[in-house]
Amino acid sequence: MSRYLTANRRAHHLVATAVACLALCGSVTSAHAQICFHPPNPIGLPGLGVAMPQWPVGTTNAPATDPNLRNFVSDARWGDAPLEALYAVKPADPGDSAHYRVMFDPTTNKIAVSLQSVDGSGATTTSDFAYFGIADQTQQWAWGVRFALNGSGRHVPVDTSASTANTSWFIKSPTGWSFGAGLPKWVSNAALWVTTPGTASAPDGAATAAQFVMDLSQLIETGRTASIFPNGTAAIMAGMDYNLGGGIQPAYATPDLSVACPSGSGCFGTAPLGGNNPFLDDLTKWTPVSTIGAACNGISIDSSLIGASPCTLPANAGRSNCVQKGNGVSNTFTATPMLNGVSVTPGQLRAQFAMSNWGTVAQPTDWLTLGVDAPSDLNSSTSGAITATCSNKSDTQVCDQVITFTDQVTPGKRFHQCLQARLSTAAPTSTSQLTFQSASAYINTRFEPASVIDAPAQINIKGTPDTAPSQANRDVYLHVVTTNMPLPAADPLTLPVSSLEALRAQVDPTFKATNNGCPLQKQQCLSIGDGYGKCAAPCSGAQSNSCGAGYVATTYQNSCVCVPASGGAPYCVYRAPPVGGGYDPTKSALTPAQTLISQYPTFMVYPYYDTQQTVTIAGQTRKRVVAMPTFGIHAWHQGTFYGWLNGLVDSAGKPLQQVAPNIYKISVPKSTGLATIDVILSAEEQPHYDPLTDIAGSAVLGAGWGTFQLTATAHTTNIDLTKAKLTLQNLLGENATELVTSLKAPVVLTPAPGANQLVAVFTASSLPGATVTVTNLPLIGYVINFAIPLATVARPAACGLFFGSANLTTQFRLDDGTHPAVTLRGTDLWTCAPGVLLNY
Repeated sequence: MSRYLTANRRAHHLVATAVACLALCGSVTSAHAQICFHPPNPIGLPGLGVAMPQWPVGTTNAPATDPNLRNFVSDARWGDAPLEALYAVKPADPGDSAHYRVMFDPTTNKIAVSLQSVDGSGATTTSDFAYFGIADQTQQWAWGVRFALNGSGRHVPVDTSASTANTSWFIKSPTGWSFGAGLPKWVSNAALWVTTPGTASAPDGAATAAQFVMDLSQLIETGRTASIFPNGTAAIMAGMDYNLGGGIQPAYATPDLSVACPSGSGCFGTAPLGGNNPFLDDLTKWTPVSTIGAACNGISIDSSLIGASPCTLPANAGRSNCVQKGNGVSNTFTATPMLNGVSVTPGQLRAQFAMSNWGTVAQPTDWLTLGVDAPSDLNSSTSGAITATCSNKSDTQVCDQVITFTDQVTPGKRFHQCLQARLSTAAPTSTSQLTFQSASAYINTRFEPASVIDAPAQINIKGTPDTAPSQANRDVYLHVVTTNMPLPAADPLTLPVSSLEALRAQVDPTFKATNNGCPLQKQQCLSIGDGYGKCAAPCSGAQSNSCGAGYVATTYQNSCVCVPASGGAPYCVYRAPPVGGGYDPTKSALTPAQTLISQYPTFMVYPYYDTQQTVTIAGQTRKRVVAMPTFGIHAWHQGTFYGWLNGLVDSAGKPLQQVAPNIYKISVPKSTGLATIDVILSAEEQPHYDPLTDIAGSAVLGAGWGTFQLTATAHTTNIDLTKAKLTLQNLLGENATELVTSLKAPVVLTPAPGANQLVAVFTASSLPGATVTVTNLPLIGYVINFAIPLATVARPAACGLFFGSANLTTQFRLDDGTHPAVTLRGTDLWTCAPGVLLNY
């Protein structure tokens, strides 16, 4: 396996993500909590850059004409921006039927707005509409736009400019309202979605939707002296109103009109002013917002706080992102938001889940949204953890959803998924709204024990824009980053597995750490596989009959292990998380996921697909690539080992092409858009040495009769010779015997004055007159010359009395205190003659 395993030295740098926001506050409606308007940063589902969402024009049920733009209601660039629920106005609706979502881009001074509803299927009249308005800090000026939701069957966005009579603008000044037909200059990229009558929902889960971009810098009117941003306060008003037929006409809005409208004013529904104007005339009643950049200390979600269980391929201790398909199988999905001081009541917070195969996926549409047709299954909530269980309806389903991507069940290998959770508010009340700091995250990093891990990962580029149709394949680049995975070396290592599990339990309170209470040496407590919860020992041979009485053989990490026979009591015991445990974000600048990466041996892959286009930067032409979701493994090892190797191989078992340090390339066929690779990790259980080559030397046999000479070459080291210590462990080793008996190893030599990066002479007081000269020669490496005067050298046992030969070992260590220490070792054939030992 070492033929394709590689060493990876690069450290992973943790990057904090800044989030700009627009916050709701103000004394008039102090019941409202702040709401953050997030930038177009795709934290929850990366891959689209930071541009505002775009909605290209298409025809009914036909794709958009521009494949480079996304046409989804829930474009991934919405990232952290949560769906904020609108208040039910008429009739009273305890459900969760309509939402809005807003992003702010401080670099362009624009906001992107999405108004969505699960009701309104088949709306056909101009009295069915969605609207949004924003007011400045003086509470005298406001700008609004209204979109008629007439038409049906549009699963792709339809440009509203084609029917300007059904789109209106509104401006409120100190003297009153003005309005007109069509899109104003400060609204662009507006699009509508309307579901075909009789269908349950559109593909994105919204029956009707209106989305657009508003340029705040264009909100300039004669006589207005105050700016909306960045100083002072502002306010918004949004809503949806439509006719479902049969006298049912629901309305949803923010602010809560039952509170904002004075008693007896006749203000109800979504036409408080009457006629076509949906906006409250009193701007002080609108939902207040604070200045951009206000602190957004709201609810957040982290990848380590998302999971699914159980997973019997194989069973997994604690939470994992392993989803089980099959008729009648139940999966439980869990998201544990960090409330960060926000008060949440039961039923107020909701989560929705989506999944894809473990690996990476380029397009949001290739994520399988779970529970779209059964929201009661996957949207239950409490004040803390959100847990939802659903049963599969057939062998090819998870929950109510058919597995549309290639199944990844491979005998003997793991079956995991990338699992995403999206937080949002349920129907709000007049006394509460929720604040979100981070509303979306995904878990694509799994926990695996070593020594050897072989994990298949799927690379999915389906649906990516094809700008070079003549090319049959598209390249995907995989940047590998490892942390806490030192290279294999000669020094033994152990991992504090109990401490790692305690850390995981603190970060994830649902994880039950295992304690290796196994009574016999070399046993380990299995956390996955058929021996789950039992102590296992390696088989003494490859056959199952190597296990003793009361034990049976099973496969664990592609190795044979002996576990207690069926019915035998497990030896492993479980312990609860530490008393007072639980991750406290106020005590660390790291997120839970970053906390795990900082401590666990972690292998991460950062994928990018080639757009087959180029970009010129500083006069140099480069490939234009697009980021895709990352995936990785938290690994650990029980007992002694000597370091880590890793590798990426294709489906045929061949190493992927390495195009730069730690960067690999795979060509994915466009015909399928899919490729499978294997991630291989190995905790090496034998010591590793950097090789010494071209060994030559001579020695006079006997007690202090002559100078011992030895020259060897090391091709690869990275040591500061001016600061290094050279530890001489043996000069001539025959098996475990040192032949230079006067050495009294180990001996530590230090650089003599005058050492530099090209040459250094090492000496030791315990070896008078002895010198080791290390010379750095370009294109050759480090040439090391040993000179030990008056050395006492014994004759090798393999040489016989007069003539013969023996394989002898030379080993020493270089350590400068900064770079990883290097243990150099070489074995060569020495010739014995009477009184002398030679190696040419």
